[in-house]
Amino acid sequence: MLLTAVFADKDVKGIAELLAKEFPEVAVTQTDNERAMDAEELAELYKACGANVVAVYRSVPEAVDALREKGFVACGTISLAGEVAAQFSDALVK
Repeated sequence: MLLTAVFADKDVKGIAELLAKEFPEVAVTQTDNERAMDAEELAELYKACGANVVAVYRSVPEAVDALREKGFVACGTISLAGEVAAQFSDALVK
């Protein structure tokens, strides 16, 4: 499962084309950043690239809560990595 979010000012189509074919399922979200691409728009772009988009989440915390037990790879933007890491920070400290 891929969890992805991308900044709108990046090569979003290029990123989606590369990642869509590598993961059997894709979940899309958007980060809490003014440069973030809207999650619904990003989901449509992934679908157009052949991805099996199984979920769209309005925020990273919502996505992590939903996917935490399933396992996922987060990829797309550095702010996604930071927000995902923040969701697991309590577990990492223990």
